[in-house]
Amino acid sequence: MTDPGSGSDSESGFHSGTGSGAESGRAPRSNTDPDPVSDSRGRVGTGGAPTRISAFGVPENPPQPNPDIKPDSNTGPDAVSDPRGRVDTGGAATRISAFGVPENPPQPNPGTEPDSNTGLDPVSDPRGTVATGGPSPGPRSAIRVPENRSAARKPRKPLTMSRREDLHGRLLVAPTMVVVLAFAVLPFLAVVLFAFLDIRLVDIPRLYLDELEFTGDNLATVWGSTRFWSAATTTIAYAAASSAGAVLVGLAVALALRHPFPGRGLIRALVLVPYVLPVVAAATIWKTLLNPGYGLVNAIGTEWLGWPEPIAFLTTTSRDLGPLAVPVALLCVIAFEIWKTFPLAFLFITARLQVVPGDIEEAAQIDGAGKTRVFRHLLLPQLAGVMALLAVLRFLWSFQNFNDIYLLTGGAGGTEVLAVRVYSELVVRADIGTASATGLLMTGMLLVVVAVYAWMIKREHA
Repeated sequence: MTDPGSGSDSESGFHSGTGSGAESGRAPRSNTDPDPVSDSRGRVGTGGAPTRISAFGVPENPPQPNPDIKPDSNTGPDAVSDPRGRVDTGGAATRISAFGVPENPPQPNPGTEPDSNTGLDPVSDPRGTVATGGPSPGPRSAIRVPENRSAARKPRKPLTMSRREDLHGRLLVAPTMVVVLAFAVLPFLAVVLFAFLDIRLVDIPRLYLDELEFTGDNLATVWGSTRFWSAATTTIAYAAASSAGAVLVGLAVALALRHPFPGRGLIRALVLVPYVLPVVAAATIWKTLLNPGYGLVNAIGTEWLGWPEPIAFLTTTSRDLGPLAVPVALLCVIAFEIWKTFPLAFLFITARLQVVPGDIEEAAQIDGAGKTRVFRHLLLPQLAGVMALLAVLRFLWSFQNFNDIYLLTGGAGGTEVLAVRVYSELVVRADIGTASATGLLMTGMLLVVVAVYAWMIKREHA
């Protein structure tokens, strides 16, 4: 069959089996000759022997270049693709596999440096095979893909047992710390702030940070007030007497109930009733008993003890008892505090007595020591630490006690302590500045007591 793109049979050497594509004495055509033309069957005419295409689109006898003539590089004319997707680069045919991938892509001339990727735009044939239309692209620089951050991180070291326990401890303490911060630390900081501000209770809704005026007049006013020092003296006396009384009564009851006897468990349970009784109920009971009109105490006093008249125990500041002036109302609130809090001292002292060795007491009794000497030389040294701790705790709690005194007397009859004084300044006079200053001075006094106790403990262990 005659290839229309190759010229006449005699000139093109169509029947020549050499595949040189030239007559005798005529130089063969190079890859820089005009563009080849493909026939209707998809065979590419290269200017020499026809190239047969198999049923799979693979050339059976691709044309071979003349070994005497060095073929040109890929910088020649644009390649043209035939209908079957084979790319003709002007030299040897490129085989296209069944998947559309060139089997022998053209290689760049080793003597010529390949151009960059900024050459001519590539042109694709119908099968998707790309002909560059000029110089073959040079090697592309590798695109640096950022490494995964998680892969770049170093693996965490496993937690040790001590660190795990420390972490668990912090997590368990965190809720308590949040509660203490919200309900103890922040209110105390607010008290410190208000103590140095000239502000009243009604001014708080209209209080702005840029309008705050700090002053020390509140502390000066409270420090120079005679009512403050009177309340401070009453507070110290009330706290000291109630603390000592609670510890001593608790000690006496614990020693009395130390040895077993029938009904001891029931009595121990009844001893705890005042401590677990709500303070409102306890105060109501005591107010009823001490009422001058229908109280049981006044009824017994007037009928059996010969009192000339009923006594208003909760409102009488003092009453002469011989040469002494007895603070009646203050003694009543102290007695109420002792009755209400001695069960706690009873529990602590009873627990300490349970671990005292009994053979030591037996040996002392065999040697002729009486109960007083056994208590003084054996039991009391064992109980000294517990009693000191109870005394300090009870003093701190009684020093800032408000509920008991306010429910019983309301601060009347010479029972105005510092806590009641703070309430009066805040609610009655609506002066939050002086109330905060009074509370701040109370805190300073309590810190002195705590410092003394810490010094005593340090001296004992030194």
